[in-house]
Amino acid sequence: MDDPERASLYEDADNEFPPPRPPVRPAMIIGIIALVVLIVVGGIFVTTRFTGGKTNEVPTPTLVPGSNLFYVQTSPSWGNFFVDGQQLAHMPTDPAVDLPLQLSTGVHQVTWQAEPFTQHCVIIVPPVVSQTRCLTNDPVPITKGPDKGLSAYLITFTASFGDLTSAQQQPLFQAAQKALDALQSSDTVQPGEQYVDLNAPQFIATATTTLQATLRYQLDNGAGSPAPCIGQFSGFGAVCSIHGQDCHLFCTADQSQPPQPAIATPGHWNVFGIIRTTWTYTTLNGQIVARNQPDEADNLGTEYLVNLYIAYTSGQWQVSTKAPNTPTNFLVSDPSCEAANYLVTQTAYGIYSNINLPGNPNASIFWNANDGSNPAAGCLLGAIAQPPQSNPATPIPTPPPFAHCLYRFGVLLALDHAAHTLWPNLPLADAYEQNIAQRIKA
Repeated sequence: MDDPERASLYEDADNEFPPPRPPVRPAMIIGIIALVVLIVVGGIFVTTRFTGGKTNEVPTPTLVPGSNLFYVQTSPSWGNFFVDGQQLAHMPTDPAVDLPLQLSTGVHQVTWQAEPFTQHCVIIVPPVVSQTRCLTNDPVPITKGPDKGLSAYLITFTASFGDLTSAQQQPLFQAAQKALDALQSSDTVQPGEQYVDLNAPQFIATATTTLQATLRYQLDNGAGSPAPCIGQFSGFGAVCSIHGQDCHLFCTADQSQPPQPAIATPGHWNVFGIIRTTWTYTTLNGQIVARNQPDEADNLGTEYLVNLYIAYTSGQWQVSTKAPNTPTNFLVSDPSCEAANYLVTQTAYGIYSNINLPGNPNASIFWNANDGSNPAAGCLLGAIAQPPQSNPATPIPTPPPFAHCLYRFGVLLALDHAAHTLWPNLPLADAYEQNIAQRIKA
C-alpha cells in the first residue's frame, strides 16, 4: 500500500484479534474421549451396584406397622379435613368407631378448615414426631379393623382466641357474657342470716331486715390480670392459665387433659373463661345495702375458671355454660359452687379435708357439691370418707357423706351434728336454712 495512513488502519484492525491458536494434537483428543467414556461407565456401575441393577428406581424406606396410620383430633370439634387438597368424607376421630386414616409414603399436606379457623400442617410418612408440629407423642391404640392391636399417630389441630381478628373477638366476648347473664339468680336474706360484706367486721354482716340478694357472674377478659384464680384444673395461683394459655382470653379445655380423641363436645369449642362472682344486697324497696360483694369472706378479688361451650353458626357465636347434649361431662364446672369447693378442699391448713375420723384415721376425705334449681339459694356440701383401696380389682362403693354443710351468701354453715362437732367454729344453720338444704338435696 502506497498510502501510509490506510496501512496503519489495517494494522490496528489486525491487532484487535487474538493470535492464532496452536493446532490440537490427536493424542489430546483421544485422551478427552477416553475420560468421558470412563465417567459414564463408572456412573452406570455405581447406580447398578446400589439399586440392584434397576437404574430407574429410588429406594423406598421400610414402614414400621402403624407408622402410616393416623387419627385426628380438633378443637373446636367442627370443620372439614383435607389431605393433599382432597376433603375426607369422614374425619377419623374415635378409635372405638373409626378406622384410622392411612397415608402413603412421602410428603402430605393436611388442612383443617373450621370457620372461622384454618390451619395447615405437612406430614412426612414415616413421620418424625419431634419435627411435625401437628403430631403428638401419644400413640392411639387401634381397637378395630385389620390393624387392630397396632397404634396410630394422632394429628391435632387446636384453635386459639389469638387466631381471631378483633372484629371476631368482641362478638365472642359479648356472646359469653350473655350466657353468664342468663345464670343470674336471686334469693331472700332473712333477718339474722349472715352474708359477706367487705365493709363489715371480719367481712361478715348480719341482716337486720329482709334483703334481696342477687348473684351475678362477670366475664373478665383482661389479659394478664393479677387476681388469684381458682379452678377445677388450675388449683390456686396468681396466674389464670393452662399450658401457657391465658384463660382470660379463653384457654382450650381439652388441653387440660392428656390428648384423647373424641373428648370434645361434638360441634362445640370447649374452653375455660374467667369470671368474677358478685352479690348485691338491697332492701325490698330497692335501696342498695351492699354492692358487688365477693362470694368469699376476703378481699383477695379471687376469680374462677368456668366451662364455656362455643358454637359458630351462620357467622354468629353461640355460647353455653352447660355441655350441650351431654348429661355428664368431666369438664363441667358449676360456677355457683366454685367458692364453696375451694373453701372445703384447698383452704390453708386443710381444716376441712385433713380429718382423723374415729375408727377410720386413714380415710381419704373428699367433698361433693351441688346447687338446686336456684343457685343463689346456696350450695350443698357433703364430706365423704373413702376407705383406702386394698384391691383395685374390687372397688369399694362410695359411702354416703358423713357430714353436711351449706354454703350460702359466702358463709359456710354446719347442717348436722357431725359437721358442728368437727368444726365447732362454724355457725349452725337455723330451721329456715335447714329447709333450703333439704330442697337442694331433693
